[in-house]
Amino acid sequence: MSENSEIYDLLVRIKNGYDPGWINLSGYDDLLEDIDFNRKNPGLSTVTIEFDEYDDFFNLFEDITSDDKSELRSFINNDDSYYDYYRRDSSDWEYAYIYEFLNDENKKRIDLLSDLTYKGSPDDDIQSKLKDLYDNFGSNIDEIISDWSQEEYDAKIKVIRENLKSEFSNLFVNFGVRDKYSFRSYTASVNILLRLFQVVGNKSQTLFELLKSIIDRFDKNSHGWYNEMIYEADLKYFDDVSFNQSAKSSIDEMFDKLEGDEEHLDFEVYLYLLQLVKDEYGIDKWIPLKRDPNLSFRIDRVDPKTHKILISFKNENNNTEEKRSLTYDELKNLESQYELFNERRKIIKKLLRLI
Repeated sequence: MSENSEIYDLLVRIKNGYDPGWINLSGYDDLLEDIDFNRKNPGLSTVTIEFDEYDDFFNLFEDITSDDKSELRSFINNDDSYYDYYRRDSSDWEYAYIYEFLNDENKKRIDLLSDLTYKGSPDDDIQSKLKDLYDNFGSNIDEIISDWSQEEYDAKIKVIRENLKSEFSNLFVNFGVRDKYSFRSYTASVNILLRLFQVVGNKSQTLFELLKSIIDRFDKNSHGWYNEMIYEADLKYFDDVSFNQSAKSSIDEMFDKLEGDEEHLDFEVYLYLLQLVKDEYGIDKWIPLKRDPNLSFRIDRVDPKTHKILISFKNENNNTEEKRSLTYDELKNLESQYELFNERRKIIKKLLRLI
């Protein structure tokens, strides 16, 4: 009985000119997938080594546990259940983590939505405003969260796969065994394999045992803790364009819902006026008049039913504060020509008393 393995004896026969063809190659070795016979130089015939499952490949490494293999399979196969486990929720929206990935235009529109619906102070922190938006538009924001989660997961998976290929690629290349497909398939000449059986391993080994001998003796890297990769992977491949296109559609739907609200006299005019006032003056910010810094006003809000701008007016000279309701033109006159505006206001009041 031969002390050599079946695969070793087959390789010797091939080197000596035997063409095994395609018949039952796996009968010689579980990992033997194909032999491309070279008639001119049989020793240069190409042998394809293939693992049926990813787990079979990872069995080469003593420090890769069954839990590690489960994580690795999820990353390599892009397992949806793995995505579901790590997907984001409303807290990531409310704490502004997802908000920071919106482009400037989408941020501006989210801020405008908050101006339209938020009942608290404009000076409140962004977390309070984003939580309020979620309370008002939960289903639409859930879509944004879902789209962001998918983009985040896809970006992380690309980085993880890149790192895994770096960790496990070309492990045998210095021994003449080349990668064909990562974690699955490898090629080498008959001459190379025979030499490896004789020098690194031994003639009684299978192909798996030969490759494991190489790993055991020459792989100096440590492996494991793959459950941490999803947290450590960066987002350099995050698709900002795709995410913001999807987010825009969800934000459009939120505006559509507000437009159908009977509270608004004309929603488009109201939006235009609100944005105009916000850009020029801001909301809830005291603005001194140019001619007299002791006089100042603050935009409180825009009334959606009348399109009047509601302001607070403060006079430091007599320490008074009052509420006023103005059109946009009246606001501009107040800002630039307070004296004329005030005289006109007094005349109108006097006329009203005479009626």
